[in-house]
Amino acid sequence: QEQAAAYAADQADAQREAEVRAHFFAQSGNSDEEDEGGDEEVDSDDELLDELESSEDPELLAIRNLRMQQLKSEHTAKMENIRKGHGSLTEIVQDEFLPRITSAARAVCHFYHNDFHRCKIMDKHLSILAQTHLETLFLKINADKAPFFCEKLNIRVLPTVVCFFDGKTKPEQHVIGFSGLAQEADTDQDDWPTTRLEAKLGEIGVIDYTKPATEEELRRYGLIDKSGISSAFHRNTRGEEDADY
Repeated sequence: QEQAAAYAADQADAQREAEVRAHFFAQSGNSDEEDEGGDEEVDSDDELLDELESSEDPELLAIRNLRMQQLKSEHTAKMENIRKGHGSLTEIVQDEFLPRITSAARAVCHFYHNDFHRCKIMDKHLSILAQTHLETLFLKINADKAPFFCEKLNIRVLPTVVCFFDGKTKPEQHVIGFSGLAQEADTDQDDWPTTRLEAKLGEIGVIDYTKPATEEELRRYGLIDKSGISSAFHRNTRGEEDADY
């Protein structure tokens, strides 16, 4: 049992390291660490595919073909999701509710009221996330005009965001009001970053989400030095101001 637990822990750490590295280099504009000769590795799919195409190695060509198929599949899925209404926060009426949430593998629906200021704030954050999380369908519905589903889903507080997986949900997959979003330290309880809602939806699993790396993780994986500065990031941004995130 101890060996199994240790193996599971090693696997989890390896997976977390892969997530942290992918997110780190995506943010810093680098694809990976430098090789032994100091040359930077290919930093885009296009360059990688061009490099593989020029190779006569059958294994490398097979890798290229596999990656081409993956990219094509990802693009097809993205375009299909956009066709289905992904990419924006879409308002629906009660008759559309079941057909829409059952048509998507993952969906979120905001139950709102026109007169509630906090519902407008939730709309703002969901609209931002809808643009970047095309894997999920983002919907909103006027609670006053959907009494049946409000009763069925036990909607008692507005705003409430309900997360659906193949049309099904559980109470723990609801974001009720600003619970977990507004924090005691916030001067304005209505002013919180979109990243908190993103993390909440990510924990539920309704969107693809990578938890931001801690400074300790970045050091452990060799991505920053003791001063807290990434050498790779420093090379690319020397003389430039940091971009707003």
